[in-house]
Amino acid sequence: MYPYALFKFIFPSVKNVDEGIFERITLQYDENLYEMQKWFQRYMHQWKAERLNRSKAMPHIKTYARVSPCYKKMAYFLLTSANFSYGGWGRTHPNNPGFHIRSYEAGVLFLPKFFDEEYFEIAESDENKNDMLFPVMYDFPLTPYEPGDEPFTRSNE
Repeated sequence: MYPYALFKFIFPSVKNVDEGIFERITLQYDENLYEMQKWFQRYMHQWKAERLNRSKAMPHIKTYARVSPCYKKMAYFLLTSANFSYGGWGRTHPNNPGFHIRSYEAGVLFLPKFFDEEYFEIAESDENKNDMLFPVMYDFPLTPYEPGDEPFTRSNE
């Protein structure tokens, strides 16, 4: 049994932002919200894309995927603009029961069955050296925050 879910979340740390080329205005994690969600930090991982030479340039996208524990296969991949924020779901504040939809989100869901595959290959192996790999834009395995790291919040600006 796992001590907690195998959920992993990539969000730039203060160190990532200080060392990279990030649009700080697009990083909308509020310090007050972070203070209420410190437990969430154990799921957070740094942005790393050394394989594509893009570690200093994190794209403003959201991706959701189910990746095998060996980091070689993927069951699905969702590339979207949708996020977990209140605004992203049409609410302006957690205590406001009304919805105020100001924009729409779009996404593309990749499922292996539509490519006549059982799963997507995301890492080379002896069996798939000639096959195409699914183009994931970040490195596996994911890089956990280092001791003392914190997610970049608006108060770090």
